[in-house]
Amino acid sequence: MHRKIKKYGYCGMTSKTSFVDKKALDNDYNFYWVYPYVMGADGNRIVGKSPAYVYAKGICASVTNLKAVSQNGAVKLTWTKSADAEGYLIYGKTESGKYGYIGMTSKTGYIDKKASKKEWNFYWVFPYYKNADGKMIVGQTGKYVYGKAK
Repeated sequence: MHRKIKKYGYCGMTSKTSFVDKKALDNDYNFYWVYPYVMGADGNRIVGKSPAYVYAKGICASVTNLKAVSQNGAVKLTWTKSADAEGYLIYGKTESGKYGYIGMTSKTGYIDKKASKKEWNFYWVFPYYKNADGKMIVGQTGKYVYGKAK
């Protein structure tokens, strides 16, 4: 995610319908053209045209397997590590409360000791890393989870 190359060139190849560029720039847009190919009878690749391009900045992918478990006086959150993440920001809200920052951790779990026992607590986890300039680059969040303190 920290590559500083600013020229057109080969990025990678896949036989799948998706590709993850683990060296994408985080401070500028990355442009991608996808060229389909077939193998010719002589064993050489016959490359097709790329009708369009897409672009995005490099970020961490969302965490997976996010779970909330009720505990005495708290809600425990756990998730699977996001590739390249240095830490995680936890945001949330109660049913009647405002959405906002709850905490951060470098681990794959967090215990919200201020969780409500009366209302559902909703949680979102955002992975992040710091680029070469020390700036925090926040990634995507997936589905939210919810729980109540016991």
